[in-house]
Amino acid sequence: MKEVISASELEEYIYCPVAWYMHRSGVTPKSTNIGRGILHHGEEQRKILKARRNLESAKKVYYAGVALLVLALIFLLVRLWTT
Repeated sequence: MKEVISASELEEYIYCPVAWYMHRSGVTPKSTNIGRGILHHGEEQRKILKARRNLESAKKVYYAGVALLVLALIFLLVRLWTT
C-alpha cells in the first residue's frame, strides 16, 4: 500500500525538510537543535533578501540599458533623416 502525503505535509517539507522528517518520525527536537535551526533559517532568509535586492538592481540596469538603446536608435534615425 502506498503511503499518502497530505498537502500540509508537502508545505512543511518545502519550508523545512528537517522539521518535516522529525515530525513524521515522531522525533522531539532538542533545544540545541532548535537553536541551530533558527540560526540556519535566519541565514537562509538573509540570502533570499540579498538575492531579491540583487534582482532588483539587475532589473534597473537592464531597463537603463534598454532606455539607452532606444535613445541611441532615436539619435541615429534623426541623424539619417536630417542628412
